[in-house]
Amino acid sequence: VKSWAHHWGLIISALVIFTLGGGADQACPDPARLPQSDQNKLGMRLILVPGGSYLIGSPVDEPGRYLNEGPRHRVTLSPFYITGTEITNAQYRRFLAASGHPAPLYWLDKNLNKPEQPVVGVSWHDAVAFAKWLSRESGEIYRLPTEAEWEAAARGGLTGQPFPWGAELPNANGRFRANYNPDAYADDGYR
Repeated sequence: VKSWAHHWGLIISALVIFTLGGGADQACPDPARLPQSDQNKLGMRLILVPGGSYLIGSPVDEPGRYLNEGPRHRVTLSPFYITGTEITNAQYRRFLAASGHPAPLYWLDKNLNKPEQPVVGVSWHDAVAFAKWLSRESGEIYRLPTEAEWEAAARGGLTGQPFPWGAELPNANGRFRANYNPDAYADDGYR
């Protein structure tokens, strides 16, 4: 069975707008004085992830854990902003029109190309090209998040929890959060 990411290609799930501070000659701003969210010229909502020490990786006994998710270790991150949602087809369309960059896989698929849907089928190189274009367009520095930044943001500041909302499985109590399926067939018959 192919994974969703392998079948559909990469989604640009997040971009980081400049890491705030952290250089030897640069003072790191106090995250308490920074806005918790902001919006850029394309209407992308940016969420502040405070700097600090984060425990990344997952414990060996965590449900749904993959082998490459360990060992758990601490990282120290400077504060940064990350996009609050995936990059949409509408946002990516502006990039394509302005840059002449080739359209991604599935761009013409009527089931996947509505303006507010996440852009799918992009490669890592496409995502980097989008970030560089957005940097030129906005005058701000955008890049893809590091693995540590992504995990710190995705866990929502919780440490020792497998999901941003805590330890409850995404499909607990008939609720379906995220695109999670612990088995080949879910309790509701979908896979």
